[in-house]
Amino acid sequence: MQEHVRQAFLTPFFVFLTTLGNKGALWFAICFALLLFPRTRRAGVLALLSLLLAGGIGHFVMKPLLMRPRPFLELGTLVPLVAKPLTYSFPSGHTACGFAVALILLRAWRRWYRWLALALAVLIAFSRLYVGVHYPSDVLGGFLLACLVSSLVWRFLGEGVAQPAKS
Repeated sequence: MQEHVRQAFLTPFFVFLTTLGNKGALWFAICFALLLFPRTRRAGVLALLSLLLAGGIGHFVMKPLLMRPRPFLELGTLVPLVAKPLTYSFPSGHTACGFAVALILLRAWRRWYRWLALALAVLIAFSRLYVGVHYPSDVLGGFLLACLVSSLVWRFLGEGVAQPAKS
């Protein structure tokens, strides 16, 4: 990634994206915005629950249990482009949080902007590789965690949430 993908003109974009995902900030903002309106409130509750579960399981259970070091600690030539995270590497919390929300919204919304949430989750997940703070398997692990959590949240609580498409 560092040798073949990083480009000076792309770096500010990916650093900005990765910063949006810090502490789940973007995803919390989206969830809270959805909670403001009666029509989107239920989707907001499901997205927030999925976010909290995926983020919590990843950060408080999996990271301390698996204790995988960050790639910049093991690969001496890797230069991270952001402040070095102090937590363990697996799974990627940015990825888990982003997809936990995006996958709920993909199911709950029928409008075009559901794809925007998914695109943001993909870009933020990729940004974690770009800035040098995760291995690809960390990102994959975060994605799979989000798939599991969002599927369970949807299965048990998501009945009747989907919004019809505007004609």
